Amino acid sequence: MKSPRATTSPVERLVDRISRVFVPTVIAIAAISLIAHLVAGRDTVEAFTAAVAVLIIACPCALGLATPTAILVGTGRGAQLGLLIKGPEVLESTRRVDTIVLDKTGTITTGDMGLDRVTAAPGWEEADVLSLAAAVEAGSEHPIARAIVDAAGPVATATSFSNEAGYGVSARVDARTVRVGRPAHGAATLGALEPAFRAAQDAGATAVVVEVDGEVAGIISVRVASKPSSAAAIAQLRELGLEPHMLTGDNAGATRAVAAEVGIAPASVTAGVMPEGKVTAVKELQAAGRRVAMVGDGVNDAAALAQADLGLSMGPGPTWPSKPPTSPSCTTPSSLSLTRSGSRAALWARSRETSSGRSPTTWCSSRSLLPGSLTPCSRESPWRFRPCLSWPTRCACAAFVLYRSRNAPPRRCVGHKRRDPRMRV
Repeated sequence: MKSPRATTSPVERLVDRISRVFVPTVIAIAAISLIAHLVAGRDTVEAFTAAVAVLIIACPCALGLATPTAILVGTGRGAQLGLLIKGPEVLESTRRVDTIVLDKTGTITTGDMGLDRVTAAPGWEEADVLSLAAAVEAGSEHPIARAIVDAAGPVATATSFSNEAGYGVSARVDARTVRVGRPAHGAATLGALEPAFRAAQDAGATAVVVEVDGEVAGIISVRVASKPSSAAAIAQLRELGLEPHMLTGDNAGATRAVAAEVGIAPASVTAGVMPEGKVTAVKELQAAGRRVAMVGDGVNDAAALAQADLGLSMGPGPTWPSKPPTSPSCTTPSSLSLTRSGSRAALWARSRETSSGRSPTTWCSSRSLLPGSLTPCSRESPWRFRPCLSWPTRCACAAFVLYRSRNAPPRRCVGHKRRDPRMRV
């Protein structure tokens, strides 16, 4: 919470630079107005009233306060909703995002897997296969590992534990080398267990191979459920103008089942991707002109989170990096936190509209005050005040419309989409 308030965004720094010139200029104009009225023989009270009117109308309240106020409100409200924003530049980058890439395990799904089935190779018992796999997986914090360990109960102690990101884990158990992970890794083949492996994948389960001393000992399949909020969150992301994609290292069968459940198009789903493949996929989207936000929860997503224009970490959790590479980060398990990060952009856009909309009105009104054509409101009747305001007001409105038409934000901008009335900011 302290980080976004202690740092300044590029827009804030720009506003500060403008204010350093704008404020002395306004004071100089007020002084010129005062001197001009006195030289013209006007009453002293009238001269000072005109000078004060210049200061009041040209006061850069919106210019100096809109952006920091929006950041303060956005970060504070985000924290209440379980969204921690690391820096103010995140709010600005959120406005430009048009594509969101989602990891599957722990992001769209709950991350809490359950054991589905154990298939042993000839000469092996299912209990032995599960026990050896659990001994190795006890050193891992992956959801698949937790499901296997929970199902096995007490296990033997493993040594020489090794974790190969995206491929699996291995260790020494009872003087044997045991590896649990993808079947494509290593020299072992599935052999007679290939039909069971394919059947598990086609059924939407995640299957891993257990190898003992280089030979396939069995297959373990686990299942995971989607988060109850995932389908609604993805629908709201579309309403915000974002195109959802799914990147996962899981098999195609399980990925297709989850994508169909939450409403992601098959063409936007990529399965069996290694950590470096996720980085490549993000780069390809960026090369196509997309502004990409990456959402993930594990160490396998760290590189892709850093590559994306905006990284969002779902955590903290067992597989969450100790130092998320980018922010914001969600502290709640609900996928609806993703839509809240998009709605935070509305606050940022509002501050920019306030600042930009203030400038032409202030400029025109200040210019009309200088020669004294705009009579101050004090001790004046409305009927005398109205005709004096007519032409300056028209100039200000015309300048405002022209300014906004030339500087209108893109239609696909997140912060400028009509907000879902069901979403509270």
